[in-house]
Amino acid sequence: MREFEAVIEEVKRLKSVTCNLCGKTIDASDWQALNTVHQVIIAFSYPSRFDGERWEFDVCDDCVARITQSFVVPVSVKEIL
Repeated sequence: MREFEAVIEEVKRLKSVTCNLCGKTIDASDWQALNTVHQVIIAFSYPSRFDGERWEFDVCDDCVARITQSFVVPVSVKEIL
């Protein structure tokens, strides 16, 4: 026999996402707009000057386009099916 107890837990729900570059904020309830902001996670290792650090930031589609247009070597684009 299994016995259960009622518990109340705090749950964190995403409220909004802000582009770290331009500051545009997207409300999390707008799921289509939310898909235009992308989380970037970089874990640096030796011998990077940022060795041991982990960076997390969000960038909107407009800023992704602006950043990648400045690349000397173009981004390799592959379609996701």
